Amino acid sequence: MPPSFELGAALDLGMLPLVRAAPEPERTLRAYASLYLDEEVQQEGWVRNAGHFARFSRR
Repeated sequence: MPPSFELGAALDLGMLPLVRAAPEPERTLRAYASLYLDEEVQQEGWVRNAGHFARFSRR
């Protein structure tokens, strides 16, 4: 491991370069996680509605 590697920081913040290089890594990680979850929930909704759309489009 490089001498600048900090195990505690890696466990707390992960290893995303975007987060690690940010001036406020904790805030950046919270924003990243929030955006990721919002997108996942939205995509889940699209997948759940795909069956309804497929049945509708066959008519």
